Amino acid sequence: GNSINDIYVDEEDRIWLANYPIGVTVRNNRYSGYNWIKHSIGNKQSLINDQVNSVIEDSEGDLWFGTTNGISLYYSKTKQWHSFLSSFESTNNKNHIFTTLCEVAPGIIWAGGYNSGMYQINKKSLSVEYFTPSLFSHLNIRPDKYIRTIMKDSRNDIWSGGYYNLKRIDITKKTIRLYSGLNSITSIVEKDSAEMWIGTATGLYLLESGGFERIKLPVESTYIYSLYQEDGNLYIGTSGSGLLIYDPKVKLFTHYHTENCALISNNIYTILSDHHGEIFISTENGLSSFVPKLRTFHNWTREQGLMTIHFNAESGTLRSNGFFVFGSSDGAVEFHKDMKIPRTYSSKMVFSD
Repeated sequence: GNSINDIYVDEEDRIWLANYPIGVTVRNNRYSGYNWIKHSIGNKQSLINDQVNSVIEDSEGDLWFGTTNGISLYYSKTKQWHSFLSSFESTNNKNHIFTTLCEVAPGIIWAGGYNSGMYQINKKSLSVEYFTPSLFSHLNIRPDKYIRTIMKDSRNDIWSGGYYNLKRIDITKKTIRLYSGLNSITSIVEKDSAEMWIGTATGLYLLESGGFERIKLPVESTYIYSLYQEDGNLYIGTSGSGLLIYDPKVKLFTHYHTENCALISNNIYTILSDHHGEIFISTENGLSSFVPKLRTFHNWTREQGLMTIHFNAESGTLRSNGFFVFGSSDGAVEFHKDMKIPRTYSSKMVFSD
């Protein structure tokens, strides 16, 4: 609202605005600033679409955003944008939704979405080509309805998880291995050089060379949004059942949810670490930070100045410059990993009658 009828500054330097016809707006300068990356209508030098489903940083420090209408590339040094495969520039492909991005080789990006194949983007030439990985081999692989996640492991093999298939692709030899029995893949994390954690819509699996083992979860909802491994522990973000931390050595779970801690949601979308003892978690109600040593949660919500709070699954990265980027349904949020989420609050209470 542009009609400001009154302004009041309180003892904590908060600015209160009587904002007609919206209500009351409170501006608080105590909380650190963050960068809100958004689409600007008609401006090609902006994010192509505000629904950000995937964020990665490439080997040159530039950012890639997979959105519901194409892919955006942001050049960090020149602050220029370039977009691919959106409805604005590409009329050949009818589907412009991209859910996962992966740099498979320096300057070569694979993008997956609601297609049975993938798109390969050459950053240097800015060229795009569509391909189906199953053409690498003579296997009779059922085409996927969609591809939810693509990741590169320490052996430089590329893993692709979709509705029907889990595949491991060797791009140098152009060979492909299909892992039958695992489908509806949502997240893939490398446990070690011989084993992989596989998150699916029906639970968690440990994949070994000889096969896979189902890990029984101690919760009702077995739909997994995200996986993250740190210090030997596996962090599991579920749909509706909160956060699970699994210690594979002793095979025990720790379960955090809205009724036993300060977590603001039981839908855990993205899990990232600052590598200094703090875990950052995105939900549909805002961001939470978790300190495993203290077992404490702190939340960053709209009340604490975070303008976009509905984040997306498996959409986030910690950049080499120390900044987190989380993708949401209203753009992306970027902030430094050392930024402290508000921890203490005090409010005066006025009793009348």
